[in-house]
Amino acid sequence: MATIPEQLADLAADLTRRGATYEILRMRLYTLDTLAVTLSGTVSPSSEPMRRTVLAAAGKPEATIFGTGPPTCSTNVVLAIEQTL
Repeated sequence: MATIPEQLADLAADLTRRGATYEILRMRLYTLDTLAVTLSGTVSPSSEPMRRTVLAAAGKPEATIFGTGPPTCSTNVVLAIEQTL
């Protein structure tokens, strides 16, 4: 089974082949919006205590908190993401 990023890439490629310009532009906008919101959350003062806690816990290096330093275990990354929502 394809991963979520692979499925999204297939969707984008299919839209391109069909010439679905409007859908491609919307997908780009949503992608930029997601990146902007995620990055702004990583530098928010309210996120700092959680980020320090998660990075101090370490664990198996499976994932990173977007826009931050060293990898940590995926459970800790999800915890940090949930805190910022």
